[in-house]
Amino acid sequence: MAGQDTFNDRLARINSGQTSTMTVPGGGLATPKQARKQVTSAIPKDSFGERLAYPMSFVWAFALGVFAYAFARYATFQIGTMGFTDMDLTSVVYDLLIAGVVVFALRMLFSLDSKELTMAQAVGIFAMYTFYHNFFFWFPDQLEILFDKDYVRQIWATAEPNSFHYRGDYFVF
Repeated sequence: MAGQDTFNDRLARINSGQTSTMTVPGGGLATPKQARKQVTSAIPKDSFGERLAYPMSFVWAFALGVFAYAFARYATFQIGTMGFTDMDLTSVVYDLLIAGVVVFALRMLFSLDSKELTMAQAVGIFAMYTFYHNFFFWFPDQLEILFDKDYVRQIWATAEPNSFHYRGDYFVF
């Protein structure tokens, strides 16, 4: 019966035109606007590091995508299945599949399971796909150690420096 009385009190208040009131933390009554203000001011403010963690997770996810594609290219070179001039659709698909597997493993390892972070990883893979050959012009000595001197020379002969590669064409920037 107490529930019916409360319901009737609410109906009477609505019909009389009074503003509604709410119980707020700490006791007392307030209008809904006052209650929201009091509740939100009671929430502790995050530290600078906690607020910085969310945007930095996008940078981290992008870097993981870059690493995944670089690892895929290194793996395909070490396996010996392709050279740089064989950038046909099949080899690109192999690289992207290996990069996808690496990204999936890194997602599980670092718990990056939101859609936004997955998209940042995909953008990192695409960026590395288009700009990967530039590293052989910028850091030839270091990459000769990792890869092969002939491989670096082959890239120099077939690619344009300071450009991006998309669908077999090089666009100089």
